[in-house]
Formats: sequence, C-alpha cells, structure tokens
Amino acid sequence: MPVQDLPKRLQAALLRIRGDHPFFGVLALFAEFRISEAVKTAATDGRTLWFNAAFLEDLSPDAVAGLVVHELLHAALQHAARRKTREPLPWNIAADIVVNGVIRKDTGYALPAGAIEDEAL
Repeated sequence: MPVQDLPKRLQAALLRIRGDHPFFGVLALFAEFRISEAVKTAATDGRTLWFNAAFLEDLSPDAVAGLVVHELLHAALQHAARRKTREPLPWNIAADIVVNGVIRKDTGYALPAGAIEDEAL
C-alpha cells in the first residue's frame, strides 16, 4: 500500500470511531495525527499521535481503529505527563494493559498482534 493511502486509512478509522464511540471521536478532535518512521509502531506525547507507516499498512481496519483508540486513551489519561521520573518501560507496559483492557471491554475493535494485555486487570 502506498504511503499516501495511510492518511486515508487513519481518516476511515476516525470516521468509524466517531460513529461507534462518540467519546473517543471527541478525543480525536484534540489530537494531531502524523505518519512517522521515527516510531516503531505508534506513540503519543499527549497531543500528537504518531503512526509508523510500515506497521500501519499491515493492520486490518479493526486493528487500525483499535490502535487509534489506544493512542487516544494514552493521551486522554495523560500517561506521558504522569510518568514523570518513573522507569519508562514498566510504566508503558502498565499503561498499555490499562488502555488495551478498555479497548477489549468497551469497543470491540481488534488490537494489533503482540498487544500487551492482562485479563485479570
């Protein structure tokens, strides 16, 4: 898939999210979306959401929607700002467990392969 089609896939995911889950759609209004090779999969600083083109192109539409909601939840829950001096890796794993649990429970969207989950939480 050409890289220029990836913004269209993100826009399609956003339209779906707005229709399925207006709360997440409103969160997306306050975020900036970018395609970047500087991140391995996806990332956020709490305002900008970055998506790796190579990672994104192999995902199903359900997984793209799940990934967008994943990053929106990190931003909404202020995970980047609240980390402060905590160790980045364990903090991100814990934050991923939280947001992925919300996605599984409340959206029905898919998560990309390898997504960190803990059903007990």
